[in-house]
Amino acid sequence: MAAARIDEIDLLVVGTGPVGCAIARTVRTLAPGVRILLVDAGTAGTGQHRDNVEPPGPPEPPVFDTGQHATGAEPRPATSPVFGPDSDLPGYAQATQSGGLGTTWTCATPTPDGTEREPAIPAPEWAAALAEARRLLRVRPDSWPRVDALLDALRAGYPDLPPDRGVTMMPTAMTRTGDRPHWTGPADILGDVESFEIWSSTACRRLILRAGRVVAAHLNDTEIRVGAVAVAADAVRTPQLLWDSGIRPAALGRYAADHLQLLAAVAWPGSRVPARWGRDRTAAMLWVPYGDRHPYHGQVMLFDQRAEDDAMVVGLSWLVPPVIDAGNHLTFDPPHVTYPLSDEDHRRVRGATDDIRRAMRALGDRVLPGGEPRLLPRGSSLHLTGTVRMGGRPDGTSVCDPHGRVWGVPNLFVAGNGVLSASTAGNPTLTSVALALRSAAATVRSLKP
Repeated sequence: MAAARIDEIDLLVVGTGPVGCAIARTVRTLAPGVRILLVDAGTAGTGQHRDNVEPPGPPEPPVFDTGQHATGAEPRPATSPVFGPDSDLPGYAQATQSGGLGTTWTCATPTPDGTEREPAIPAPEWAAALAEARRLLRVRPDSWPRVDALLDALRAGYPDLPPDRGVTMMPTAMTRTGDRPHWTGPADILGDVESFEIWSSTACRRLILRAGRVVAAHLNDTEIRVGAVAVAADAVRTPQLLWDSGIRPAALGRYAADHLQLLAAVAWPGSRVPARWGRDRTAAMLWVPYGDRHPYHGQVMLFDQRAEDDAMVVGLSWLVPPVIDAGNHLTFDPPHVTYPLSDEDHRRVRGATDDIRRAMRALGDRVLPGGEPRLLPRGSSLHLTGTVRMGGRPDGTSVCDPHGRVWGVPNLFVAGNGVLSASTAGNPTLTSVALALRSAAATVRSLKP
């Protein structure tokens, strides 16, 4: 809700996507008396996932489609490109509405492999944070109806995967009543939305420091005093705000990393699975997990859509873990990315191409027109990480500590995909929310006298 303007707040949260809402909700739970203000530069909205509130209407092109939406020639709905078509990340885009990408995300929340864990966080704390993030996001392993024939075919194609990282249905932040789904959006994460002060169309332009602490923030043309700040904008706008505020640790904007993404599509001669699961008519989503024996993340989507011979359409999306390199970096004013692919990146793409073909063969290898494996324009996954990365000590290779606290600024926290320092393969939202919950607890501690 938006109320009368105020000039002082305990906690300012910049960004109203899933991560910002997770911080606000957790702080409110841990310290009910804390005054919280959330701001977002985007226009006002409900905070609901759009598939919960918009009529299905004509379906959008599925992910394998050869149209502009899938090839990256046009940005995804409700986003705008950041770096331009000639940049190293031409497909990267930012959300432009209140609620951020949380209003349009796939809600895929695969469990990260042990190698994807942030190394500065002890394993028991990591497990506890992931469990709480699943609860807050309403993640279920059985959100999708089981498609046993498809599962059996993929499992036969990947017999060497361990039982705990074998082919299964995709864990998803979605609940359902009968055949009607409810996708988790920012409003679901926030809970009692009306109890929070939320300002839309409000850009946080600069943070003001005094004696090593943030004491105020410039919101549009207004200055507001703050007790603490959590910045959860995105992997570009979060480091940009720190830069604009004169907070410029050596690692700021460096170690940029992003998933390379491959798409393919085949026809599946199975029986029809009717769906009301999304505007692209996704009927089921399966997962070929990343791990020691499978160095890629595989997402297999069965669509309620017919190909030739009355077969169903199956789209395959493979994510490739990036090489972490300090030389891959952002500069600011305006944002620019320098991110050349290494020889190792190219090797991983070749391996992923072979692997997605393996999955296609397991499904019968009836390749649809335009369904041959292809690499999307770089940045298309919208999973940019590392630009405000965490670390175990302030040695110049990280921006924040294991709780998201910016080194040297005890009441400033950063959150979101940009905090991730590990080379990950799976969708990062579950991990980013888990890390944000730790930041929320540390924020409460920072506010106590």
